[in-house]
Amino acid sequence: MLSPEARIAAASQDLLARLDQLLPVSCPPRLPNPTTLSLVLPSFSNARVSSELERLGCSGAIVRALTKLFSAADAELRRTSHHYYERAMRRLAGAFEGDESLFLATQDALQCRFAGDYERAVAKTNDCLVTEVQAAMRAATATTTEEGGRGSFSDEVVAVLERA
Repeated sequence: MLSPEARIAAASQDLLARLDQLLPVSCPPRLPNPTTLSLVLPSFSNARVSSELERLGCSGAIVRALTKLFSAADAELRRTSHHYYERAMRRLAGAFEGDESLFLATQDALQCRFAGDYERAVAKTNDCLVTEVQAAMRAATATTTEEGGRGSFSDEVVAVLERA
């Protein structure tokens, strides 16, 4: 399955390929500079992931480490979203023959699309992180239960510890 960024890039590429064939060659449009049109993404708090990890019973150190990991993933998603949005806007800027209203409408549509894809990617990242923690906790519980609560200690070590 393609990532949201890859889907957006493919859709943008298809659109650009068709625009080349449909529009006559013209002089450069007088539109806003696409490099000044930056993507506005919603901000996410780490509170959601932190509270979910705390609800699962994770220690403070684990919550901090996984929240830091989540923040790094969020920063990468933001960087990637901005990169592909700005690239798409630069490529599309020449296709509007100076029609600023159409250009701005397209910008709004792309803004909504990229912001939505970013929100879904962040939610999926959060869900995957929590799912992995739950799986690890189940695996740890199953291992402890199968070994009679001894962890990975041998029978000899358990006997020594019980005598102590």
